[in-house]
Amino acid sequence: MRFPTFRTITLTAAATLVAGAALASGAERSRGETAGQARSGYTEQMRHENTERVRTRLKADGYELRRLEQEDGRFEAHALKNGKRFELYLDKGLNILRSKADD
Repeated sequence: MRFPTFRTITLTAAATLVAGAALASGAERSRGETAGQARSGYTEQMRHENTERVRTRLKADGYELRRLEQEDGRFEAHALKNGKRFELYLDKGLNILRSKADD
């Protein structure tokens, strides 16, 4: 009968620790957040609040928000106005930086 070597035991223990850490970080993201969002403290609640802020801002200008993406504090909104589709880019202060009508 052959006994496991010290190297085998060490590698098995290391693999178990890595797997445990991966499971633990997955549990922290179980609310549908990405790893970056979990680390930065960005939550689904914050995403919802930002969406509502952008929706309210665009509605005041006559747009109907269809889709919203956020990256690095800026927003890319797809919206309708007077039957036309628009792609809008907004900064953190919800100022429209650029507006592009889709043909």
